[in-house]
Amino acid sequence: MGMEAKKSEDEFLSRIDITKERWNKLGDSRKLIIEIYNDYKSKLDDFNNVAVSLSGFIQKINGVHSVRWRIKSPEHLIAKICRKKEKGVEKYNDIDVSNYRDKITDIIGVRALHLIKSEFIDIHASIMETWDIGELPVAYVRKGDQQDLRDLYEKLGLSVEDHEDGYRSIHYIILTSFTKKPIKCELQVRTIFEEGWSEIDHKLRYPEFISDPLVVEFINIFNRLSGAADEMGTFVHKLANGIENLRAEKSQKDAEAATHFSALEEKIVELEKAYAQNGSLKAELSQLRGLIKNTKHYEDSYLSLRNHERDLERMKVMQRNAEAEVLAKQKFIDVDAMRRYGFSAESYSKAASLSEKSVQEARDRMRLKGHGLAASSANDKNSQGNKKK
Repeated sequence: MGMEAKKSEDEFLSRIDITKERWNKLGDSRKLIIEIYNDYKSKLDDFNNVAVSLSGFIQKINGVHSVRWRIKSPEHLIAKICRKKEKGVEKYNDIDVSNYRDKITDIIGVRALHLIKSEFIDIHASIMETWDIGELPVAYVRKGDQQDLRDLYEKLGLSVEDHEDGYRSIHYIILTSFTKKPIKCELQVRTIFEEGWSEIDHKLRYPEFISDPLVVEFINIFNRLSGAADEMGTFVHKLANGIENLRAEKSQKDAEAATHFSALEEKIVELEKAYAQNGSLKAELSQLRGLIKNTKHYEDSYLSLRNHERDLERMKVMQRNAEAEVLAKQKFIDVDAMRRYGFSAESYSKAASLSEKSVQEARDRMRLKGHGLAASSANDKNSQGNKKK
């Protein structure tokens, strides 16, 4: 190998952060790795355009707060291939220029960040409806995370895995069709707090894999704090929703109360009108009662008048009888005898109108009638005396 070639190789190994010893252990794979490196560099603009377009689609998903994207650098791509080959990962045994875009699924990486854990449900639904999925989505959780969160992920059809470093995120491999050959892209969905912890963890440990106990302890504490922050965010979100629901309920109750109050006011107006009308009816009723009373008074007066008329008629009759009696006495008619013998007062008048002769005849008849009655009475007494004997 000439000086220029050796210098170029050293620069290449420096960029991919791999020692010459490790590089040499790769043997015949080194040529394929360099071919992949050159091909990938030539397609960076295409991958970049795909990432920009994909990010625009994801940003429109309801619940997504912000979107970040990146294209894996050629050096990081080759470093990853070298690590996988060193570990003997079967997937990378036959990697070459024709298939590296299928085997490496995070060439294009997009992160969709959201604020509250519960927003993930709608985001997940939108992703599954919009793109074809190349692999089963994976939900990375930390040991000790809430069981109900794990249950939710499983219910949505995700594979739940405990990450040894406490990493939390949902990973999708989606297939984009911006070119003839679909490109696999890694879509990560996480909260803003999970993103903050991930950035710090990545800065401190990746790719050097720092294992200092103090650094690890700090990262673990920060990881727990980010989880607590997410739980607090979820709680605040529920609290805000609860307050909003209470306000909505209060607003509804106020509206109902206003409606009832308005109806009550209308009813009061109706009652006032009815009361006024009732006053008028009372006045009319009072008039009717007065008419009834007056009518009864007239009826009583009429009856009283009829009684007076009858009394007057009786008085007239008595007057005529008295006059007849006086007239009869003037003509020497024995009125008392006429009474005793059952003659009415009218007979006095008739008797008084008779001539003197007729009067004398009447007297004789009365006398004879009187003797007859006396004899009859004497005979009755004698008969009764004989019976006693």
